Amino acid sequence: MRMILEIQDMKHASPATVSRGGVLFINETDIGWKPEVESWREKMDPVPQGAFYLLFSNYFEANMESIRKQFNFSCPILDMGFVNSLTMYIDALLNNNTKENMEALRTMSAEDQKMSYDAMFAFAMMWSVGAAIADDKTVNYRKAFNGYMKGLSKAVRYPDNGDCWDYIYEPRAKDWVPWENYVKDYNPLADQMYQNIVISNIDLERQKYIIKLHVARKKPMIFVGVAGTGKTTVIKDYLADMKAASEDFVNLNINNNNYTSSFALQAIIMGALDKRSGRTFGPPGNKKCVFFIDDLNMPYVDTYDTQSAIMLLTQMITY
Repeated sequence: MRMILEIQDMKHASPATVSRGGVLFINETDIGWKPEVESWREKMDPVPQGAFYLLFSNYFEANMESIRKQFNFSCPILDMGFVNSLTMYIDALLNNNTKENMEALRTMSAEDQKMSYDAMFAFAMMWSVGAAIADDKTVNYRKAFNGYMKGLSKAVRYPDNGDCWDYIYEPRAKDWVPWENYVKDYNPLADQMYQNIVISNIDLERQKYIIKLHVARKKPMIFVGVAGTGKTTVIKDYLADMKAASEDFVNLNINNNNYTSSFALQAIIMGALDKRSGRTFGPPGNKKCVFFIDDLNMPYVDTYDTQSAIMLLTQMITY
């Protein structure tokens, strides 16, 4: 039997374990993120292929070192993680946008397309790199990053008013559109409980849009924030809208606690799915299932500094 183990460090490995297995250390810079971008670009048409090569070179590669020096992040993130988020956002904006925006992008001239790709890359960088910027009480990193992004984006400049996060790029308008245009009017329901009332606002609508892009690309995402910032409310409101808009989706809410083990989590997940064939499980019919896992950090940390429930999720997402 041969086993390959992918580990972060050998903090808990004994000398006997290390001496009996070959250890291969791969640094982040040994391979780098460029092969990932190259394989991603190969699937594109010539115009976006060339445009995104220049955008990754001029925006990402040329600025990441200075960004890491100037700003603190909410958690350690490798460049490859940022690249995965960037490509996901760009794919979603190109392939999962509104019909009007996709048609407008398709009928544009080559120069206008390049201009739109530039703005889309700025939007993706704003919500991948910028979304991970720490919210420090002494140093306002988010305000500094806002100024950094406004100086970086040149093809379609951000409006002077507000932050960069207050706008979304619309190809049909060829300009940045404020999120306040997407805020819905409040229509009270007579039979709705007070604690269930959710009123549309800028923060709610843009967060729900970001979730929508991830769901469209079948990618996981994590909401990070202190207690009481509305993470659960935003996600549950999106899931309610998702189920109301389409019958193709079902969702399962999982609340972690100190006793949630990998075995317990696996049982919960498998209990919500149907067994199709062999070891293959899936949601009922041809539907798609969206899992909302609340209190991700709650499972017990064992002797070896791991949380088995989170390790199971990592394995599912990675493989």
